[in-house]
Amino acid sequence: MTRKKIGIDLDTTLNNLMEHWLDCYNEDYNDNLGQWDSWDVVNNVKPECGKKILDYLLKPNFFFDLEIKENAVEVIDFLSEYFDIYVVTAYLPETCLEKANWVKFFIPNIKPENIIFINNKSLLNIDFLIDDGPHNIQAFSPIKTAIIYDMPYNRYLDYDAFQTWDRVRNWDEIKQLFIEKYIKN
Repeated sequence: MTRKKIGIDLDTTLNNLMEHWLDCYNEDYNDNLGQWDSWDVVNNVKPECGKKILDYLLKPNFFFDLEIKENAVEVIDFLSEYFDIYVVTAYLPETCLEKANWVKFFIPNIKPENIIFINNKSLLNIDFLIDDGPHNIQAFSPIKTAIIYDMPYNRYLDYDAFQTWDRVRNWDEIKQLFIEKYIKN
């Protein structure tokens, strides 16, 4: 029997990208922004920052300074008993090596060949996608099962419109969801 495949987004789903990014921005621009309210981060920041907010992603060691989400490794280890696990992350050439090294450091059980850099995740041949990006959920969920990692910028998604996804707030909820709905005894 072929094992089903789970694709797990890296940024903000596995790591604390948004928190770290906001901390850097708030310090540099003397702001106290607590969350992104929309996916378009440029519209969330002060006008004098604007598109410069994206420059943080290009700073050396920016990604390697990120922390892993609580219980993510334990849940991935559990899920890997039942599924093939892939880390799927946005492709930005300047960040690929750093992201791959982050995965190698924090989740050593993920093989390098199971790290996929791709911007259109709906093209992937996977059965489940765990992601925070609303555009990824919308593109993936009409076809396959998506699990949306809850963030303020994705709360506008209407469950009635996408019957093939679930919303989770942390890695413990991800484990519980898979136990209840997707792991066959």
